[in-house]
Amino acid sequence: MEKGWFINSIRIAPEVVRQDKFVAFTYFLPLILLTLLTPIIAFKALIINPFFLGISPLFYLLGIFLVAILMFMHYNYFEGGKYGKYMIAWAILNLTILSYVLVYALFDLRNMAWGTR
Repeated sequence: MEKGWFINSIRIAPEVVRQDKFVAFTYFLPLILLTLLTPIIAFKALIINPFFLGISPLFYLLGIFLVAILMFMHYNYFEGGKYGKYMIAWAILNLTILSYVLVYALFDLRNMAWGTR
């Protein structure tokens, strides 16, 4: 999933820049950059800071859960609760597993075989 997202994002980026520079430089390209930085940020906040620098990861974790709660409220209000119940689980899953799948996907870009087979 991450590999496909990354490849498609890189392929479509020139077209997004050509079509709408404002959207490209205020949303699309920062989203790609932030997605690439997420595993590094999480590793620093959850491993480096607490174990080597003595800094608590509390604010990082609170920020993740605040975003999850905001998404929960948004989906409950606009979607009638259809997907909101999954937002907290998504935040935990993304924090612990999904953001690190991107690292594997980037190192495995040349392998175009399906990972599910």
